[in-house]
Amino acid sequence: MKLFLLFLTSNFVSAQFQCLVCSSTKREIKDRFLPSDRPTSGSDNDDCWYPRRNSSNLESCETGCYHLYYAYRYKNVGNLKQNIEYTTVERGSFYYTDNVAENGYWTVTDLPSKLNWSLNDGLHCLQCQTKPNNTDAERDQCYYSVKSKFSGTCDGANFTTCDSAVSKFWSRDKLYEFAKRGCSENLPGEPDQWAQGFVNRQMSPYFRGQNVTMVRKYCDFDDCNTPRADFITSSGINSK
Repeated sequence: MKLFLLFLTSNFVSAQFQCLVCSSTKREIKDRFLPSDRPTSGSDNDDCWYPRRNSSNLESCETGCYHLYYAYRYKNVGNLKQNIEYTTVERGSFYYTDNVAENGYWTVTDLPSKLNWSLNDGLHCLQCQTKPNNTDAERDQCYYSVKSKFSGTCDGANFTTCDSAVSKFWSRDKLYEFAKRGCSENLPGEPDQWAQGFVNRQMSPYFRGQNVTMVRKYCDFDDCNTPRADFITSSGINSK
């Protein structure tokens, strides 16, 4: 994914300096995107947008501080298919030196005039969960990966993969199917993760659900999180 970034640095030699180490994103839901609208800063009360010398996020750094701004717009975000604008500031310290600057505490608070919306679509993933107590007879659309219904843009640029957690198990003489699909910040190439987990907790406030084997898989291209369970556990253990 490509983002339009403005990266600003302040470098120093042979001294320690105070850098604000933080990240903050302003997130706005829009009815529609207007070409004339430009990115704007976040809240005055947010000291990542408006640095304060008494901030708890200040850290010492020997080489200097950096400030990174980026802004982007996503359509069809999540199950509600929303239009969302994101404007982000990141501040921190870096660990190389290539010139000398004049001041030791950079308090940039205004967005650079050249900052504009990045042209990217974001990662699209299936985002859904099967209905409670779903059996194979119901042919739940989330379990069977109906892309036209559940595909949506992930809510932010930090999501790098799509994931799916699936299971298929016998319980009380019925064959249950479970799937939970969504967006993940895990890196591409993560191995499959096998685990025990509770499903169908909604059956009763005193019933924790069935403790079943499930597998979580990750993938890194649009709408790739379609796997179904290729195994059937012998039984789902009921737990109160």
